[in-house]
Amino acid sequence: MADPIFEKTYHATHPEMMEDATNDQLRERYLIGGLFKPEKVSLNYTHNERMVVGGAAPVKTTVDLPLHTEPASAKGKPLLERRELAAINVGDGPGEITVDGGKHALAVR
Repeated sequence: MADPIFEKTYHATHPEMMEDATNDQLRERYLIGGLFKPEKVSLNYTHNERMVVGGAAPVKTTVDLPLHTEPASAKGKPLLERRELAAINVGDGPGEITVDGGKHALAVR
């Protein structure tokens, strides 16, 4: 069962799966789109490097990272309990991120 905090899970690819892959199949397997939705955190999980790729677009309000829902051992715990995070501001102006109650300014890029 997929973890509902992730919009999509990308699976590792065996070399034989690439032999006759069409452009549409390659896009479906590897292109991560829709990362920046207003007032939402969008997360995707990839089995390649066991990495989460996501975006956040806090236009008018703050947005929070979701809590884990699966596996049972992580349920209800913070997303970053078992992960590290890199935050890059790709917006038009300065931003801010709050970590463990401390606020950190994010300049553009």
